[in-house]
Amino acid sequence: MKDQKGQGMSFNIKNIEDEYIVVTRHKGLIDFLKQKKIINEDTPVYEHVQIDDVKGKHVLGVLPYWLAVHALTVTEISMDLPLSLRGKELSAEEVEQFIKEPVTVQVRTLEQVHKKSILLSDYVAGNSDYFTSMEVYNIASKG
Repeated sequence: MKDQKGQGMSFNIKNIEDEYIVVTRHKGLIDFLKQKKIINEDTPVYEHVQIDDVKGKHVLGVLPYWLAVHALTVTEISMDLPLSLRGKELSAEEVEQFIKEPVTVQVRTLEQVHKKSILLSDYVAGNSDYFTSMEVYNIASKG
């Protein structure tokens, strides 16, 4: 799949065993994702979600921050549409024509980040005076 600039597009889907959901009201986007085998018929698709729907899951779509903090990751799928197509339902072919490179993020509150930092510093202080940055990264990513 190529974007408008001719670059190969990639969705940051690491492990198909992980739980993915799609949040969109746009049938053309759903059709596009299925055609490109990014999702399958069993992938849950929601028009609207609540915290329990996204908690601990990988979300393909756009979420407000207050919901995104509960998801494991959010892959934003946006399009660079001309004014004449905004607000209109698109086909899968039109989605492919205007889709931008997906961006995958993890959204965390400052409280969540601060709590993790304190736990990490306590772990490092209690276990050794010498940690490489890679060891600290590995410990942090497991927490």
